[in-house]
Amino acid sequence: MIVKTGCDIVDINRFERSMKGRLDTIFSPHELAGAPTIETLAGLFAAKEAVIKALEMKAGDWQEIEIVKNKSGRPEAKLLEVHSKILSHDISISHDGDYAIAVTIFFLNQK
Repeated sequence: MIVKTGCDIVDINRFERSMKGRLDTIFSPHELAGAPTIETLAGLFAAKEAVIKALEMKAGDWQEIEIVKNKSGRPEAKLLEVHSKILSHDISISHDGDYAIAVTIFFLNQK
């Protein structure tokens, strides 16, 4: 088994300034509908960036990843392109003051 991790931190104020008018290029309609605040969107963005880093995807592939809630309400990544090597994964998103952070861990099959 291969273990891959990714982490990203977002300055919420800078995120809001730099992403104005671009949110639909980063987030799916489902993500935008379920994210009532800029803080929530910053957390989702951090999660997408953490997934990109963990899976060594092309930078800026935000539309390839949708962060959804599983049955227990925890975030998980729904990848548009199926990665057959993924056995399981976990994502944690947190906010404190002006920052949002996300950490992810993926367990991949070696085959």
